[in-house]
Amino acid sequence: MLLKAGRYTVEVSAAGYKKQTRKFQLSQDNQYYYVALNKPLAAKVASLTTTPKYKIKPKKITNDMLDSSVKGDFIDQGNGTVIDNQTGLQWMRCELGQTWIGRTCTGESKAYKWQAALDKAKSISYASYSDWRVPTIKELQSLVYCSNGKNVLYNENFTKKSEGGLGCQSDSRKAYKKPTIAQQVFPNATTISYVWSSSLLAYNPSIAKHVYFNNGYSNISFCYNSGCVRLVRSGQ
Repeated sequence: MLLKAGRYTVEVSAAGYKKQTRKFQLSQDNQYYYVALNKPLAAKVASLTTTPKYKIKPKKITNDMLDSSVKGDFIDQGNGTVIDNQTGLQWMRCELGQTWIGRTCTGESKAYKWQAALDKAKSISYASYSDWRVPTIKELQSLVYCSNGKNVLYNENFTKKSEGGLGCQSDSRKAYKKPTIAQQVFPNATTISYVWSSSLLAYNPSIAKHVYFNNGYSNISFCYNSGCVRLVRSGQ
């Protein structure tokens, strides 16, 4: 079909792709229109459904449950919290210092010394609950997601070096996205500091464990240092 010069609306669609609609000016010097089909965003992010007041059923987390190559399956409670279908834990979507405004977290994460983080958690009432706490190291590790498909390995509670690197780092895979957490579920998560766990080093109670979500690996730090905090609950 021959078209006359003029302005046209071009609509392109294909199964599994977003429909695109664009305006196009057809002229002697502008005779071709190119289209790049992009898959829907939903195909690239963690599963997030909405079921308010879903009853949580916490499970004991073991190392074989910590699969960072999986994006996760979370149930949005519609109140700034989600429930992880795998672990049964209920998480705040924002870190302490940030504010949930319906679709994202705004503001800056606040840094706390370890004991101050535990004390702050005890004083918080949020989403009609007052039993929030700082997560254990295994609970926190369950949130690590490597977009390059690497499954982080753990020795005891620490990250084991694998594929040539720690956390999501790998010498055989493509680069990973930062932060190393399901960003649709936990928007604007910190990448400039670690996130505290409540777990202390067994042989030195002045040192606590944490996770760097900049790269997805676990480490330790003296409790007098400061880190960010994401709270969890496991009550009914």
